[in-house]
Amino acid sequence: MEVAGVRTDASMQSLLPLFQLYRRSPDILSQLGVEDLLYRHSVMLLRPDLFEKSNLSQSSSVDDVRQRRLLDPLCEYIMGHLSDSLTLTDLEAISGMSARSLQLAFNARFGITPMAWIREARLLRVRSLLQSKMDTPIESVALAAGFHTMPAFFKAYKERFGETPGQTKSRN
Repeated sequence: MEVAGVRTDASMQSLLPLFQLYRRSPDILSQLGVEDLLYRHSVMLLRPDLFEKSNLSQSSSVDDVRQRRLLDPLCEYIMGHLSDSLTLTDLEAISGMSARSLQLAFNARFGITPMAWIREARLLRVRSLLQSKMDTPIESVALAAGFHTMPAFFKAYKERFGETPGQTKSRN
């Protein structure tokens, strides 16, 4: 079956090596966002009308493929190094793209800047860890996810999720 130009069987099969490689490390699968991919594939199968191409031109499809080819390795690198201090200059060196090209590519693909994408990935990682019933202090989890100032972390978390990290942790 094909939905919006994507073969669903091929895309699902591309996930199988990840499952095999990290079957004993579910935390890594979570960090890679595999759960989100599975949900997206399921929705594509159940509601293909949500993903059908409407008035998209062929050139935008080519641009999407190009952006994915350029950004996927960078995003994978970022996910593996969230605890590091990553700057736009670092991303330029890693990707080989200019700061402006990175800004445009991230905005076109995700609707946000590269640094906002990194912050979102960090916040999602912290939330996932807080929901996993770990006894690790919130500050340690935040530091491990790459947040280096606690007031900024607590503010960003509350803005993003509408609750404090302590509230998230206490529910689990």
